[in-house]
Amino acid sequence: MSQEDKELVLRRVANLLAVATIYADTPTFTDRMANALNKESVLRSIYDAERIVKVGKDRGEIMETREQGEHSGPWISVVETSDKGKNVKGKVFGYLPSEQDVEKFLNYVEKDIYLARKVGALAMAAVNKQG
Repeated sequence: MSQEDKELVLRRVANLLAVATIYADTPTFTDRMANALNKESVLRSIYDAERIVKVGKDRGEIMETREQGEHSGPWISVVETSDKGKNVKGKVFGYLPSEQDVEKFLNYVEKDIYLARKVGALAMAAVNKQG
């Protein structure tokens, strides 16, 4: 696998964590990944983020879209539902990871735990772009 492909996998996993963080309004997912010392903490972070994002997608509050214009490209939108309707809570540029991306990421982390910390930092950077 090329370095470019590896970076895409890392970015997609970071997107997953960022979206889960925005949706749940807690940095738990990114913090756990950024401070990972072993693969168990990485697995737990991925599992929890996947579960949260699935709930959001099932409720129609997390959507993958493609925008045109100045900020064209793939986006993951997180909306908040209230009595007044839906409001955009945050957006992350890019895609969510596929099952294969997650598997590749876990294989990378088995060889180099630093990559988990890198993904945590990338995820928090994406979250911080919101504010």
